[in-house]
Amino acid sequence: AFRLHNIGIIYQSFHLIDALNVVENAELPLAVSGMSRPESWHRALLLIEKLGLHDRRLFHPRALSGGEKQRVAIARALANAPTLILADEPTGSLDAKAGREVIELLHEQAALRGRGVVVASHDQRICRYADQIVHLEFGRVVSTTSGHPR
Repeated sequence: AFRLHNIGIIYQSFHLIDALNVVENAELPLAVSGMSRPESWHRALLLIEKLGLHDRRLFHPRALSGGEKQRVAIARALANAPTLILADEPTGSLDAKAGREVIELLHEQAALRGRGVVVASHDQRICRYADQIVHLEFGRVVSTTSGHPR
């Protein structure tokens, strides 16, 4: 229950449910938390639209590109407005434009909505938005530096 209401996880491998369409996958945490169907559908649809997937909203994961699946996974992670977002390579399957949009969306979640965002990534563009950067090699911290917030 704590994780459901407080932590949103963006998995590198998506973990979408093939039997559900795009909006239903994004809506899943809201439904599990007991939100009414009209409200949960509306909230999920707004996230899907914000992530540029309105035209794909009724598609199932098997019909989506890797980048589209990633954006659905991001919508699902943000659906319950968690206080902490954990993201594993959130831009890994995205082209440059979509990757920048996702980075800016995660930055917005932290800066404007007061949410904590922890990102594990090889994408150096994320450093521009980070308050703190921790470099790991083989699972060990090799350096910690202040980031360069926009």
